[in-house]
Amino acid sequence: QKHEIFENELNANHDRVEYLEDIGAKMIENQHYASDDIKSILDKIAESWSSLLGTCQQKKQKLEEAYNEMLYNRGVTDLENWLAEIEVELSNEDYGTDLATVK
Repeated sequence: QKHEIFENELNANHDRVEYLEDIGAKMIENQHYASDDIKSILDKIAESWSSLLGTCQQKKQKLEEAYNEMLYNRGVTDLENWLAEIEVELSNEDYGTDLATVK
């Protein structure tokens, strides 16, 4: 859940990043005196944003894998417990004395 909240925050700020990229591109297009610096900053923003999204996706994948592993392990444990119960019942040599007492 925490990761979903983080992803939602990233998505909410995507427009902000695009806005800054648009403003910077317009400033460069209008030959702003600091166009080289603006271009450098825009490149850095794009690289950082891309890296952040990639890292976020990797974390999401690892969390999903860990969750699936937990579910699998829980299923294995449940099955092992059930098998142990069955083995105990099968090893019981009390067969009963009549049809009503036989399990």
